[in-house]
Order: sequence, then C-alpha cells, then structure tokens
Amino acid sequence: MSVTINGKTYSGSDVSIVDGKVYIDGQLTDPNAPEQRTMKIVVEGMLQSLSVTRGDVECGDVGGSIHCDGSVHCRDVRESVEASGSVQCHNVTGSVKAGGSVNCGNVGGNLKAGGSIRHG
Repeated sequence: MSVTINGKTYSGSDVSIVDGKVYIDGQLTDPNAPEQRTMKIVVEGMLQSLSVTRGDVECGDVGGSIHCDGSVHCRDVRESVEASGSVQCHNVTGSVKAGGSVNCGNVGGNLKAGGSIRHG
C-alpha cells in the first residue's frame, strides 16, 4: 500500500503524524522535513490506522481507526473516528466523536458531535 502525504509518497499501513512529523509503520520518514499544519493524505490500498496530533486530514478508506486533532474528511472507516474538529465521511462501522459537526453515512456505534449532525 502507498500513502501520499502533501505530495510525497511512502509505503506502509500505519500512519502517525506527531507535531507535523510523519511516521510510517513507527519510523520517522524525514527528520529534516518542516512541520506541516494541514495534511492531505491520499491512500492507494487500505490504510490500517491514522493518528494526527496536529492538523487536518483527507484520506480514502481506513481499515482501522482515525484519531485527529483537527478535521477529518475520508471515505469508509472500519473502526472509529475521533476528531477535535468536524468529520465528513462515508460509513463508519464503529463510533464517531467530533468537537465540530458530523456529516456521514451509516454509523454502527455511538455518534457524538459538538456541532450539527447529518447521517444515514
């Protein structure tokens, strides 16, 4: 599987972005890269998990969960989504928790939002 983050492509299935630094499968990708506030993530294949401590994310399908300290825009999520900002996604097998609004398809678990909710 390949992951493209802000135009740079990596191989791996678990993505973490901590303080603007990108980790793929637990390894720091580029220690000299400048910190990024907004992340655009394009996934070729199934992403297993995504964790972002600072920034917004856009991604495709996620086989696990997403934890983000910003907003999330993605397709289907097999586990749960938790974001401090808004969440826009297709179907979520688990729960969705957002500090902002939520706009998504079917949700298999709980749905909690600090703003408006549209789903189903």
